[in-house]
Amino acid sequence: MPKTALILYISNISGHYSASQAVKYALREENGSIKIVTLNILGYIYPLMEKVIVFFYDLTIKRFPIVWGSVYDNPKFISRTDFIKKWIFKSNRRKLRKLFQEYQPDVVICTQALPAGLAADYLQAESLDTPLIGVLTDFLPHRYWVHPRLNYYIAANNVSKQRFLEMRIPEDKIKTLGIPIHPNFLLPFDSKALLSDLSFEPNILTILVMGGAQGLGPIKRILKDLSEIKGSIQIIVVCGTNKKLFRWSRKLKEDYPHPMMVFGYVKDIEKLMDVSDVIISKPGGLTVSEALCKELVFLAVGPIPGQEENNCQVLSSSGALLKAKNTQELKDMIKLLIDDPRRLYSMKEAAKDTCRPDAARQLAKFVLQL
Repeated sequence: MPKTALILYISNISGHYSASQAVKYALREENGSIKIVTLNILGYIYPLMEKVIVFFYDLTIKRFPIVWGSVYDNPKFISRTDFIKKWIFKSNRRKLRKLFQEYQPDVVICTQALPAGLAADYLQAESLDTPLIGVLTDFLPHRYWVHPRLNYYIAANNVSKQRFLEMRIPEDKIKTLGIPIHPNFLLPFDSKALLSDLSFEPNILTILVMGGAQGLGPIKRILKDLSEIKGSIQIIVVCGTNKKLFRWSRKLKEDYPHPMMVFGYVKDIEKLMDVSDVIISKPGGLTVSEALCKELVFLAVGPIPGQEENNCQVLSSSGALLKAKNTQELKDMIKLLIDDPRRLYSMKEAAKDTCRPDAARQLAKFVLQL
């Protein structure tokens, strides 16, 4: 009978989902007979409330990021709301029991802290010994990950591992394998052909501007500031699911002083990364990991307080990422890269040294060993 891996995440438009698909693909590549079930646990336990929950989360990080930053990984807030977490876990054990009885997984892999906590609580309550693995999709963990029933934590790097150790996680539970990205990001593409398809020229600094799957961040201000640059650049704009931004960018393109291509939600972002030199984006863990794999210079702007600020903190020291305080500083960074090709080259090399392109494959091998 084939073994079954249950992969849990939240939200179908998120880095957590992308990581789950990367793990799924890698497991299939390593063992074609394994049965793999991926599930949006938030949609499973709260099918009617999921959109409301996601809406208020998006509203908070867009309009009130300071509020999010004040509660993110805040020990006092976590302590005071612990009873809510326990109630959520306990009230959903029946649904978890139905899920586990239906699929009878041999291993459970979670790419976000909520499903990890739900699964850990259920397995502990039922005294089940199913291996449970938590996979980080950012470069530093937060306290919501911590649960005695989690068997293993997959850390992004040694800095992430050290933070886990500070949280008193036993070292043998921490595996430093990296953030899993889809193997498609390892494939080579014909860059000249792709540039030609975009009506772009080779040997000109190509800048990819994006704001995650939802097109967040000050993209309008960025594009206006980049229009003032006198050097030769060409720009790719990815608006994600932000339809207003897409329409605005398409209109801006008509009189823009630099070559520009505008896209909405893109499923093969690895191709656009392949022809780019620089990426300007919010520093989400998956976006950063994918960009590093493509050896892009990462210019971070508008990071969410909490997880994205942490990503900037960790990666700035590696030389692969620069954080801009505002769009004016961002424009100055682009000018610096145009004027100093050696700086561009050194940052690309730093990205190459920092990335872990085989993280998904290494995780798949580790899972299969269990």
